[in-house]
Amino acid sequence: MRIGGPTLRRTALLLAAIGAVALAGCSRTGETVDAAIARNDGDRLSTTAAAVAPMPMRPRAPLPLPADFPEDVYLPPGYDIDSVLDMDGALVLSLRAPGRIVALFAEARSAMTHLGWRQTLSRQDSDGSAMLAFEKGPRAAVFSFGRDPDAGGAVIGLQLRDRLPGN
Repeated sequence: MRIGGPTLRRTALLLAAIGAVALAGCSRTGETVDAAIARNDGDRLSTTAAAVAPMPMRPRAPLPLPADFPEDVYLPPGYDIDSVLDMDGALVLSLRAPGRIVALFAEARSAMTHLGWRQTLSRQDSDGSAMLAFEKGPRAAVFSFGRDPDAGGAVIGLQLRDRLPGN
């Protein structure tokens, strides 16, 4: 089998076409790809609007809160869970919540303190993002706040972990 030449070009064109179709299918605006993707030595591969129909966006289905989630950790009102990562000694959640970052930050700080957590870090950036860290006994919690460009609310990362011995 010879590597390179027409076989390699056709493979590259096929991969480019697959990528273009995938991008067109993921388009949020519903636009389609209607221009030629590639031309090479007389081989022509193109896709048209008729060949690539936009795929409708499906709404996200929020995940449930893990059954063993601690009751003494703040969660914003109206939150949805986008992802859950459960590792040995750590739980990482990605949340979406309505509201402004400044208000959610203040609410998280107040609620966590009220729930017996000791604040160990507070950071607010000029771009609107923010971070809070807390400790309580052998546990640590870190909140990161960022804008949700799709919904106008906030994306909140929450990491809970058991501190390592000596820390």
